[in-house]
Amino acid sequence: MADRLIQLGFQLVWCPHDVDAESMHRLHSKIKSLLPNRTFATYSTVESTKIKQDILIVDQIGLLADIYRCSEFAFIGGSFKSKIHSVMEALCADNIVFFGPKHSNNSEAIEFSDLKLAFSFETADQCLQQIQSLSQTHKAELKQKIHQLCINKKGASKKIAEYLLT
Repeated sequence: MADRLIQLGFQLVWCPHDVDAESMHRLHSKIKSLLPNRTFATYSTVESTKIKQDILIVDQIGLLADIYRCSEFAFIGGSFKSKIHSVMEALCADNIVFFGPKHSNNSEAIEFSDLKLAFSFETADQCLQQIQSLSQTHKAELKQKIHQLCINKKGASKKIAEYLLT
């Protein structure tokens, strides 16, 4: 799937959960093996804000929110192995979000998917088809609806805390 996305003109940003030296080495080896004709860089070694490589590997913690603000789509990890990670950070940055079938642990993933504002898929081909089917107009409409729903959810933590304290 990564190779096909790059062929379509996308640059990929990979934010692994583990960024220790051994995990980074394994990831670099895996990318070299699976995508031998693609270029990649590690965030800590990039000197320019204009990334020319096909894939950027983020090897530092705490940058995900900023990265989401610079992206259009997000694939949320964990959703093919056991359970999905949080989708709200990507959604609040107006990303169109994709995830695998194991997302029942996340109420926002379910809600946004039910509203057709986020997309679950079983195979890489299904994900690619969904991305390719999104016209510029449809993407803009989705992003506006995502943005509005996120605004409507603003303050939820405060409301829950107030409820629990009363």
